[in-house]
Amino acid sequence: MMNLEAWKSIGGFPDDFFIDSVDFDICLSMRECGYKIIRTNDTALLHEVGHSELRYLFGKEYQIYHHSPLRYYYMIRNGIYLGKRHHFVMRAVYRSLRLFMLVMLFENNKITKAKMIGLGYWHTLIGRYGKL
Repeated sequence: MMNLEAWKSIGGFPDDFFIDSVDFDICLSMRECGYKIIRTNDTALLHEVGHSELRYLFGKEYQIYHHSPLRYYYMIRNGIYLGKRHHFVMRAVYRSLRLFMLVMLFENNKITKAKMIGLGYWHTLIGRYGKL
C-alpha cells in the first residue's frame, strides 16, 4: 500500500523504467523526500522470477534466474538507470557485470542474452528508456 499524496508528491511512477526497478525507484524517491518506508512481514505475495536455481562459484552461492533475453535487457538498463537516479551508479554497474557473468556461465541461450544485455548497456549510455 502507498500513501497517494506521497506518491503524487514524488511524481508517481516514472515512465522511463517501463518494467523492472519501478518499485525500488518509488521507495528510494520517497525516502529521498523524507517519507518512511514501512515493511510488514505478515503479508505474502507469490512473485515468480523465472525458473531460478542456486549455483555455486568459488564456494559462494548465487541465484541463477533463467529469465528471457528481453527481461535481462530491462534488468541491466533499468538497474544502471536506477543507480544513476539515486547516486549509486558504480554499485549498479558492478551488479550488472556480475549478473552478465552469471548468465554467461550458467544459462542457456547465451548469445541472445548477451546481445540483449549489451543493448541494455548501450541504451543506458545513450539515454534510451521506456518500452523497447
